[in-house]
Amino acid sequence: MKLIYFSFEGTPQELDVSEVLRELVQQQSGTVDTPRRTPRVVADSDSDDAVDFGWRVEGDIPGLADEGQGTVQAQLAFNPAAQQFIDFIAETSSWESVGVRGIKRKTWQEGDPLDYSGYLRLRRKGSQFGGFAYAFASTGVINFRLQ
Repeated sequence: MKLIYFSFEGTPQELDVSEVLRELVQQQSGTVDTPRRTPRVVADSDSDDAVDFGWRVEGDIPGLADEGQGTVQAQLAFNPAAQQFIDFIAETSSWESVGVRGIKRKTWQEGDPLDYSGYLRLRRKGSQFGGFAYAFASTGVINFRLQ
């Protein structure tokens, strides 16, 4: 098996008018993956460096507690499947008795907030079996724990 991978950088208009790119794509058989949007880069006002803030996630994520909104939105900013992840959370949190929660770390003590930086746990309220799905906002991976 032979794999050839090309990566082209440019604006959509530049890529559309490029004859060389068009010829290369037409010569290759198989699947052609279209270029993915790159995260927005904003200049940091405190330094001369450019800081990558990812994509802006508009609005709140449905079913998620207010304390976890900022953390999960920051993770979704770099997830290319962020909209599909939000759609999945919106659908499952609309089901009867299903909640989207963070996790309690091993060092968690009474009064500490839940941790939303690792993964989200989707769980039926009142269930003794834990979560039925674990959702990682940074990658979009969903691990189902169904019997």
